[in-house]
Amino acid sequence: MGYLEIQRSEKYFKNVNIIRDNDNKIKISWNLEENLEKVNIYWSKTPNINADEEYITSVEGKASVTFDDPDIKRRNYFILKAKGYVPEVIAEVLIPFKGVNNFRDLGGYKTKYGRRVKWNTFYRSDQLAGLTKEDIEYLKNLGVKTIFDYRSKAEVDQKPDPLIDGIENINISAMRSLDNQDRNFDMISIIKKTRSLKSLGNPCEFLKNGYIEMVSDNKAFKKLMEYIEYPDKMPIIQHCTAGKDRTGIGSALILLALGVSEETVIEDYLLTNIYRSHKNESLIKSIQPILKDEESIEICKALMEVRREYIESSLNTIKETYGSIEKYLEEEYGLSEEKRNKLQQYYLE
Repeated sequence: MGYLEIQRSEKYFKNVNIIRDNDNKIKISWNLEENLEKVNIYWSKTPNINADEEYITSVEGKASVTFDDPDIKRRNYFILKAKGYVPEVIAEVLIPFKGVNNFRDLGGYKTKYGRRVKWNTFYRSDQLAGLTKEDIEYLKNLGVKTIFDYRSKAEVDQKPDPLIDGIENINISAMRSLDNQDRNFDMISIIKKTRSLKSLGNPCEFLKNGYIEMVSDNKAFKKLMEYIEYPDKMPIIQHCTAGKDRTGIGSALILLALGVSEETVIEDYLLTNIYRSHKNESLIKSIQPILKDEESIEICKALMEVRREYIESSLNTIKETYGSIEKYLEEEYGLSEEKRNKLQQYYLE
C-alpha cells in the first residue's frame, strides 16, 4: 500500500472543541464516530506534532474528557491520538488573561485546501493596557516578536501599551480619518461624548462606512502584510481598543491570504460577540443614565457588537472594486500568487 493510500485510509477528528472553566480545568470534546475507539490525550509546550509530549489520559466510548490544566503559567497544546486517525493538535482560542478579555489565537483554522493555520503565530486582542504582571509573564512565554497597535493617537495616549523587552511595538492608525489625529474610535468614548445617540444616525451605516474605508490604501494593513512575509517577526499581536473592528479586518486579511474561506473568516470575526459579552453588558450598565429609551440601547449595542453586515461591507467592497480577494491582495499589498504560496508554506500545517 502506497503513502497516498495510507493517507486516504486515515480519518480526522470532527468538531473538536476546547474550553476552560473557572477552576482551570480543560474540557476537550469531539464527535464520537462509530469506529473511534480509545482516544489518547497528550500535552506539549509547543504546537509541533513531533515535539516532546506528555501523556495525560485516555478515554473509551466517550466524546469528551476533562482534566486539570497541566501548567497554568504558560500556553499549552493538546494532542488527540486514536487508531486510524490523523493526530489533532489543538489549543485554546481564547488566551486566559486576567486583564484583557478578547486575546485570541488565529491558529487551527482550516483553509479551503485542507491545511490548518499554525498555532502561536497570529494573535488578535483588545487593548493591552490592562495586562497584569502575571499576564505579561505568560505573554513573554508566547515568544511574541511584534505588536501592531491600530489605535489613534488619542487612544494610545489614554491607555498606552506596556513596554516589553524584545517586542517591537508598531502604532499606525488603521482608520485613515484618524491618522495623526487626536480623535477616538473607541465606541464607548463616542457614546459617552454624544449628547444624543440618535444624533449618530444609523449606527450600522456609521460602522459599515468605517469598514469600507479600512480596506483601501490603509497604511497600517500595508505594514502588517509586509511584516507577515518575514517569519522571524512572528508571533505577532494585532490589537485596537476592543479588538473587534480594526483588528477584525487585520485578522481577516491574514486569514484570507492564507487561503481560509470567507465564511470561516466571518465566523472568527463574530466570536468577539461571545468573548466580549460580559464586558459589553457591564459597559451598558455603566452608561445606563444616557440610555433614555429602547432605541438608544439598540444603537449602543450596534456600536459595541460585531455584526455580519459590517465585515461583509468590507468584503463586498473588495470584490466589487478588484473582482476577487486574490486580485485585491496582489494589487493592494503586493501579495502575488507566488508570495501567497510562500506565506502558506510558512504558516500552514
